Amino acid sequence: MMTDRKAGTKPESMHSQSAGTSDLTLALEPKRGNATTQASWKVFGGCLIGLGALFLSAGIGLGFGVFVDQAVAAGFIYLGKICMPGLSTKNSSGRHAVAQVARFLLGLYLIAGGVINLLKAALTGPVFFLVLLAASLLLYYGKIAYVRGRRLGVRSATELLASDARDPVLYLRPFQEDGQAAKRNELFVRFASEEEQLAKAMNPIGPFVCVGRPGEKLSELGAARMYVPNEQWQGTVSGLMDRARLVVLRAGWTEGFLWEVQQVTQCLSPRKLLLLVTKNREDYEAFRKMSQSYFPRPLPEYDETGRSSHWRGRGGLGSVRGFICFDEDWTAHYTNLDKGQAAVLALSRAAVR
Repeated sequence: MMTDRKAGTKPESMHSQSAGTSDLTLALEPKRGNATTQASWKVFGGCLIGLGALFLSAGIGLGFGVFVDQAVAAGFIYLGKICMPGLSTKNSSGRHAVAQVARFLLGLYLIAGGVINLLKAALTGPVFFLVLLAASLLLYYGKIAYVRGRRLGVRSATELLASDARDPVLYLRPFQEDGQAAKRNELFVRFASEEEQLAKAMNPIGPFVCVGRPGEKLSELGAARMYVPNEQWQGTVSGLMDRARLVVLRAGWTEGFLWEVQQVTQCLSPRKLLLLVTKNREDYEAFRKMSQSYFPRPLPEYDETGRSSHWRGRGGLGSVRGFICFDEDWTAHYTNLDKGQAAVLALSRAAVR
């Protein structure tokens, strides 16, 4: 997990940390806003999202109008061509000549109407795209503002563990994965990130906690974070691992994270481990190769063959394709995740098996 810390540092147990260290830990935590600041950001974000929704509705209406204008224009021009036989009146009676002139004028009128509708569509088109662009920007930045308001009020892992007597669920991952786990990119308005959905599955089992990235200005939503000095992170992880009801590993290969994998396989019961597998084949295979000396039995290969393969499809929890759980003899079993709420339920059931 700690990409900038040496994995060979001798662990210091949580029990041996002093009260002064607790004060230092609090000093390392990102600053949080008061209730007024949190509410202000949320209201501001909500207003932007509301405006974005209005612009989106207007854009859809304009787009439909452009489509109708183009369709009407095509119909008028087609009918106009049919109605224009030409103005030749040679060998024609006066009545027939008048009819030809009338048809010519009608066709000319229809074609003119079609051209006018084409011009209208051409003028409305840029407005349509500008309105959609404005809607996208409002929805995007409204989401950012609203999420910022929520991040200003997150509880630390220290507070959560002090108020919840249950054994925790420990989340271990390379820090470089935090950005991917925090993404909310579906239609600009998806508020539940990958890590938040993971927390939703794990919090009913126990308080979902992890060690936070040093230097974070705001804590991410999802697992409650604990911020510790550089020389104490291994002791903190070891102490949390001793208490944990479940350890959730997100596959990675940094030096500090591989130290955590080694500790998990040496000190933890196999049934208390849940390994998350992402959709990136190269990442998983790199982790499998680098961690093979730690697991008593081999991890399954990343299989992409066959339509029935659990490794393919559009399911999963964000970038997480599935998970691996273990028998008492470290035999690994991969399970594919469906999409959305089904994925959350599957993780919850696997965690309490």
